[in-house]
Amino acid sequence: MSYGDELKGLPTLSVGLFSIGDSSLLKATRVLVGVSSARRWAIATWLIPALVAGGIWRHAFWIGPAVWEMVFVTMVTSFVRALRSR
Repeated sequence: MSYGDELKGLPTLSVGLFSIGDSSLLKATRVLVGVSSARRWAIATWLIPALVAGGIWRHAFWIGPAVWEMVFVTMVTSFVRALRSR
């Protein structure tokens, strides 16, 4: 069975791309695409937890407390000034 047999209803360009046959260049390209695809998926699935952990660390631990401290100090100061002005 050729790669183009199941694609008989598609336009000629698509059928032409898949019915090239089993040339050595096509076999090498399939291996290269398969290996690079598997490698990229492995890197991406490793990076997802690392990026999430980095985002949590940056926003919750590194910059978060300093920003929230400024926000709360400003809120308390403004609240105290509002109470004193009455």
